Amino acid sequence: MVKLRSLILGLTFACAPVPSQAFQLRSGPVPDRVLRLGDAVYFDSVTSPYLEMARVSYPEARQRFLTGLPPGYDFQIVTRVFDSTGQEFEQIFVLVSEIADGRIRGKVNSEVRSIPGYAMGDPIEVDEDVVYDWCIRDPDGNEEGNLLGKFLDVFIDGRVALILELTVGKDGRVTAASFSKATSVLRQDVTFCIPDSVKTLAETKARTLEYEPADTVRTWYTYVIYNYHEGRIEDVAKK
Repeated sequence: MVKLRSLILGLTFACAPVPSQAFQLRSGPVPDRVLRLGDAVYFDSVTSPYLEMARVSYPEARQRFLTGLPPGYDFQIVTRVFDSTGQEFEQIFVLVSEIADGRIRGKVNSEVRSIPGYAMGDPIEVDEDVVYDWCIRDPDGNEEGNLLGKFLDVFIDGRVALILELTVGKDGRVTAASFSKATSVLRQDVTFCIPDSVKTLAETKARTLEYEPADTVRTWYTYVIYNYHEGRIEDVAKK
């Protein structure tokens, strides 16, 4: 059985309870995070929906790179590098410099921790059919793609902020609530991994809020915290 030694996408794996303190978004660049899972088959089963999303969306991202990204943007793909036995691997980012004839050329853009022969900045060439994910990053560190990494942020941290847009009547009652997006603690948009049923439940809970009466109908924003592992929505933040 292939063993997953370390994945440059997550924290050390542990399903520990998340403390109940207020949800706080982290600012700054998105860091590499190391996840250790014992079984690659289990890892692939957990991430398979997002792996499929990444594969389906890769051709469009690839074309954007080939057409030319704006100054300061970069294009990265995620692939796997194996040890000499083929039984252990790491999943790494590659900063892409060229795509041609079904091959991707670039540089290793991860700290490779357990597979000899690979290091940050090393030149690397891989087949396009071993791309597991992709990422377009702007000069501020905001990411498109990186679906596996963003999902693992949710899986590890366990809590997601669901942002809602409200219409508040003159009497202070919420007359409408619509889901806007989901945000991880790393400030990444993780809407893609939130079920529609959870979005609907968040809207229902938000419609129970009441605010101070006012002279006009207002547009308001609030958030609820979704506990991913428990599958429940925590208290609504009245903001």
